[in-house]
Amino acid sequence: MRSRSGGELPQLELECLAALWALERAPVAQVHARLAERGRPLAYTTVLTVMERLLRKRVVERERHGRAYVYRPLVSRAEMRERALGRLVANYFDSRQELERYLRPQPAAAPARSAAPAPEPEAEPAFLD
Repeated sequence: MRSRSGGELPQLELECLAALWALERAPVAQVHARLAERGRPLAYTTVLTVMERLLRKRVVERERHGRAYVYRPLVSRAEMRERALGRLVANYFDSRQELERYLRPQPAAAPARSAAPAPEPEAEPAFLD
């Protein structure tokens, strides 16, 4: 899937989209504040640019409310997760079943038994004064 379609988003675009998922609908200022709360302080203009990229990729839509635009996601977290999972399987596995086998916990191997435990050193006799 091409990046232009929103199939593969760079990390910063994903972070902005995640903030928008949490907010459901928000102007850039709220997305900016949410990112700052989550430890990602960015310039307001950077967030504005990223939101415009997401709009061009048709991942979000916007609607004018007064002097600001309010953005809303057009793709769900589940849909983006499916896209990412599809790319993961295509790049590293032959099938989803192979990925599932890879992720399934393997039974722990029994610890190897030694022939005999090492003897404990003999304690020296204690002398009382």
